[in-house]
Amino acid sequence: AYTVDFCANGAYHFVRSEHTDLYIQAMVGFSYLRIANTNLQYQGVISAGGIAYGLELGARFYIGDHFGIMLNFAYSGYEYPSGTLAELGGYSEGVSLFFTGSTYCVGLCYKF
Repeated sequence: AYTVDFCANGAYHFVRSEHTDLYIQAMVGFSYLRIANTNLQYQGVISAGGIAYGLELGARFYIGDHFGIMLNFAYSGYEYPSGTLAELGGYSEGVSLFFTGSTYCVGLCYKF
């Protein structure tokens, strides 16, 4: 399986000081998905193109001049309204796929 994404990304920083960075970030674009199943009982390929989108709320708190702690919450989605499922025997049918999810992150960061 693989995907290829072409997206535009923009961010707005509410607070941006020497030791604090609070921001919201949005992303939208095009995504292509291809999944190949090589199971012996069922072999097929799903391919689809659609939109990708996401929204992230984040914060970075710098302890010194370079090292800090990062927190963020992100929600993203992928919509493939007109995909194709092609089986090995030549049978083909249309499929729609919709993926969404959220991530929560706590980590370390470094400012150059």
